[in-house]
Amino acid sequence: PSEVMTLLASYSDLSSAFKVKALRIVEDYFELTDSDWIHISPILEPAKSASSGKPQSSAPAPTSSASRSEPAAKPPKLKQLKKRNRYSISEVDMPVLIGGQTKLLLPEQVMDLTRNLPRRVVGCQWRLAFSTAQHGFSLQSLYRHTSSEDGPYLLVVRDTNEHVFGCLSSCTLHVSDQFEGTGESFLFTFHSCNPFKMFKWTGENYFFVKGDLRSIAFGSGEGHFGLWLDGDLYHGSSRRCKTFDNDVLSSDVDFTCKDVEVWGFS
Repeated sequence: PSEVMTLLASYSDLSSAFKVKALRIVEDYFELTDSDWIHISPILEPAKSASSGKPQSSAPAPTSSASRSEPAAKPPKLKQLKKRNRYSISEVDMPVLIGGQTKLLLPEQVMDLTRNLPRRVVGCQWRLAFSTAQHGFSLQSLYRHTSSEDGPYLLVVRDTNEHVFGCLSSCTLHVSDQFEGTGESFLFTFHSCNPFKMFKWTGENYFFVKGDLRSIAFGSGEGHFGLWLDGDLYHGSSRRCKTFDNDVLSSDVDFTCKDVEVWGFS
């Protein structure tokens, strides 16, 4: 959304009213986050008149009685526009969990993730597709239980230091020859000092997810993976990568998995 609005802002002959109308259209197709609003808010400033080559004066121009009786309409303020977002935080309901209950996420953590899911799965049930508690510590078993349906899939990890983190993969988790996925993918972590932190696609590359029989990786760049798990779902690592420009998700760069869950949406 911010890229769309930045493009609109580059055209000086577009009025503020037009840009506000465009923003409302963007709102209908995207769930705007706080970071989106930070980028968009400067674009809502009133545009300079394209018909005049002179800079606008701070003093008000004289007006006739007719123009005073019909003041020009001002574009709504940022807070008013934000309230129009059809998927506001207050409107998101707790999802129904089917196939089992999560042993890794607290209800408030489920809600944090729900608010940031791709729009196409908003309102869907969460379906437990795989868990190490039920299916064992095996990446091949994970592939078997997640390859029958298209993504997105939410992978949640808890390490032996009780840190919870993971990723949203926009596509199916399976063996592939190259990286797959789309910009809907993201990484996330829950830390005691920062209850929820999410890392979106930076646009630097398209290395979203790649799996083979020995490991699965999410995000990459300069030899580092945002999140990497071995074939036994036992050892893992997390480093900053260009795909998501993420912090280290786990308690340490290298970690040991205690539990893994994978959720689909239906």
